[in-house]
Amino acid sequence: MNRYQKAMETCPVPAELEERLKRRVLAEKPAGGRHRRIIRPRSFARRALLAACGALLTISAGAVVLTEWDAIFTERFGGAASSTAMAESAFQRVDATSVCDDVTLTIREALGDDKTIYLILDYQLPQTVDRAAVQAAWDSGEDTVGSPTVRYFATGDVTWEELKREDADLWSRMDWADWTSFGGYLMNPKALQDAGFPEGSSASAEGRAFDAKTGTLTYLLRYTTESAWDITEQPLTLLVPPPTMTVDGKETALADHPAIITIQPDYPAKSLRGEIRADGVSASAVVSALAIQVEYAGADYAQLEDLVRDIRLVYDNGGQAALTELAQGFGGGKGGAGMNFSAAFLELVDLSQVRAVRVGELEIPLRSAE
Repeated sequence: MNRYQKAMETCPVPAELEERLKRRVLAEKPAGGRHRRIIRPRSFARRALLAACGALLTISAGAVVLTEWDAIFTERFGGAASSTAMAESAFQRVDATSVCDDVTLTIREALGDDKTIYLILDYQLPQTVDRAAVQAAWDSGEDTVGSPTVRYFATGDVTWEELKREDADLWSRMDWADWTSFGGYLMNPKALQDAGFPEGSSASAEGRAFDAKTGTLTYLLRYTTESAWDITEQPLTLLVPPPTMTVDGKETALADHPAIITIQPDYPAKSLRGEIRADGVSASAVVSALAIQVEYAGADYAQLEDLVRDIRLVYDNGGQAALTELAQGFGGGKGGAGMNFSAAFLELVDLSQVRAVRVGELEIPLRSAE
């Protein structure tokens, strides 16, 4: 039984919801074939892909599979996650490809809401790369194949051709195996410098597979914005630097330029948020099915770790679950009179069952942003 199930084991599925799901399952027909979309200069079409569209619903052994998604999402969120209504509302089949000279990027699927998005990214290496060497490093216990530090931008107006025209002169002077050489560029690329999300963010990239036959590295990406902007309100552009390979302590870039791909996040899932001020303390929280962000200002906690250990999710049935058991990758810090952090949930959280965030004895009621 997973952590969320433990917290929610006393919450039966409402009869009306079970009946509605059964009706949808019986009415659903398998989707037809799809063709991969190629993004080339200037245009791409917004695809009206709500999470339920194209999902093949089945009933087996009493379980309702709402969403058919890639095994990478199953590995990340657990085998039962795709059988939840939350997964249905957060899922998008993307199938977008961007050809950037000798590098090809493909985003297969997305899972997200207005503040956090997970993406499955395929990075097809240039034909000149020694695939056997990459495979050996991938399989090695000592050598490594790295994950790129992807940057995210709130725009769909910049194409590969425009990026290359604006920034290629900078790329020729960079060592893509040395962060000190290209890190500053990623933070402020000329062609995208006015399109970044405001305020802070957190991100991660995990290598999941390498296909030597096609020369394709597959990554699971996550991006969480701390800004008030909704990720789904505009296209999302990813700037992807070359991945690297380290053999015998020497790091080598697997391409000599970055690549770019743009998608339109399109799923209905939304986060919950709340704030409270009481007795000299102010606190706010943003909770999505995928991640949590908390800001706290007060005198009760000396260290960020103390604050994190004292936070719980409060469910409609009165149950509570410690955040340290629900989340991973806590990132944040202490500044001035306050603290802030964000973290990714280990499993999908059903927001319809979450009522509040509790910080010690202080309870922050949550509400939808809409």
